[in-house]
Amino acid sequence: MVDMLVESSNNVAMILKFFDMFLKLKDLTSSDTFKEYDPDGKGKLYFIISQCVISKRDFYKAMESHKHYSQSETDFLLSCAETDENEVLDYKEFVDRFHEPAKDIGFNVAVLLTNLSEHMPHDTRLQSFLELADSVLNYFQPYLGRIEIMGSAKRIERVYFEISESSRTQWEKPQVKESKRQFIFDVVNEGGEKEKMELFVNFCEDTIFEMQLAAQMSDAGERLAAKEENEQDKPGKENTEMVFLSVTTVQTALLALQCNIILLLKALSMKNLKKKINNKKNITVKDMMTTLVSFYWSVLLGILHVAFSVVRGFYRIFSVASTNDQVQGAKTIKVSELVATMPDPTQLVKGAVEDQDKIACSDCNTLEDDVPALRVPHQRDRAPVRHFWP
Repeated sequence: MVDMLVESSNNVAMILKFFDMFLKLKDLTSSDTFKEYDPDGKGKLYFIISQCVISKRDFYKAMESHKHYSQSETDFLLSCAETDENEVLDYKEFVDRFHEPAKDIGFNVAVLLTNLSEHMPHDTRLQSFLELADSVLNYFQPYLGRIEIMGSAKRIERVYFEISESSRTQWEKPQVKESKRQFIFDVVNEGGEKEKMELFVNFCEDTIFEMQLAAQMSDAGERLAAKEENEQDKPGKENTEMVFLSVTTVQTALLALQCNIILLLKALSMKNLKKKINNKKNITVKDMMTTLVSFYWSVLLGILHVAFSVVRGFYRIFSVASTNDQVQGAKTIKVSELVATMPDPTQLVKGAVEDQDKIACSDCNTLEDDVPALRVPHQRDRAPVRHFWP
């Protein structure tokens, strides 16, 4: 295989260079330098229906600002781009057309070079190809899974496979990490190849189940969030369903019930019970007391949670029932009765004026009682007025 690569070394080097250019396109369109051509900014990026288009000149500037392509690579990519009469290209379609095939074929090339490097680590001819494919190998490193098996010749053989991004996300879930930690702990403490193989099989089964369960719950959560967003986008449409009896709530409750039943059956299976019994053989008194305390504490919390849920349920039922009674009572009132009970506005105004007059009179009386009377002197009591004429 290495001889074939050496014979066509020029073509292999060119293919690896193409892979490197095309795999960087996804990073280019998601970079901050490319986002400078956003419509909210300078208005150089246009969105037409479902297409994301950009002018050829701006695409050239974005590649120059990205600083991951040489001048020759930039010119080559621009020559591959198809533009319309206005020199505008659909960059999303351009990236998908070149990035996806390069990703599919490049993964197989990365697996081939990785296998060759493990079988012939000291071959100098292969090292030159590994140097050329360094960026491609680094790109596929997070997605390269490996399984080691014992071959017929009593030699360890490695089988590589592709790990999808969703599987990597599920693999990083807390419950999967806990299963991995427990598996390593059991393998280190347990003896015997047969028991280790059984533990490995159990670990694989548990991991697959937990990943599937996490995927189901995440999908249900995404669907619920999408439905809530759609309902918020329609403010004019009234929601006639009750909140705690809606279809979405029932579906979520049924899914949670199904997951809990599956977990309960899995915990009560003979395989799991046998595993727990084997783990409890070497338990100490301190661990036993800690387990009992945690068990009773969990039971107490469960009882309190159930009681709180029951009280909250009755409260919601009572609230809805009282609301319905008020609505039904409002529906039975006739318009004539409602108008008859309304007070006359003129009477209200007249009564208000009379009340103000009464208040003003009472204030005047109070003022007369408090302030002493001022007597105006009579004409005859006044002092004579003398007039002086010039």
